[in-house]
Amino acid sequence: MAGLCAALSAWSPGAGAAPMQDVLAPAGIQAEHILALWHVTLAVRTAVFVAVLLGLAIADVVTDRPLSRLPMEYPLHVGMIGHRWWWKTRYERDGDRPGFVTANQLRLPVGRPVIVSLKAADVIHTFWIPHLHGKRDMIPGREADITLRADRAGEYRGQCAEFCGAEHALMAFPVVADTPQDYAARRRRMGRLRRTCLPSTPS
Repeated sequence: MAGLCAALSAWSPGAGAAPMQDVLAPAGIQAEHILALWHVTLAVRTAVFVAVLLGLAIADVVTDRPLSRLPMEYPLHVGMIGHRWWWKTRYERDGDRPGFVTANQLRLPVGRPVIVSLKAADVIHTFWIPHLHGKRDMIPGREADITLRADRAGEYRGQCAEFCGAEHALMAFPVVADTPQDYAARRRRMGRLRRTCLPSTPS
């Protein structure tokens, strides 16, 4: 019995034995090659990760710089409120033209910056007009602003890019960029319509 115990103790690892299953401490040529491959893979993945981060940072600076140079001395102010499942659009007073409210559309004049104030009435929505700007999240209880400028007349598509419930597909809306003359004429028509629809004040 004493001989068996002595034999087992001779095969058991001592205090200075190598750690078990440590791939970072190779003791053979195959393990050394595997460790070298792991180091190469780690270096490549780290380089790709850093390159992607730098690319995103550069893209953010490059895309934000033109917006910061937009002339803002005469912007148009519009408010849009996202509901489930429709948009309320409020055009603020523009000079001598009164403001008015519409739904499920946005019209803006070509070449003029438009500051859109965004609010969510119920759940999280995301305002997105791919032809004009990136996405902007709309959090209930908070207000966010986004500055747009259309350089070509035409009709574009806006949408809510955050799933907001069963009728999320109804959150798409047309964005019409009018020439300045057409936009001014439309504002005049909406002003006349507003005066016609408002109840008369009793004398």
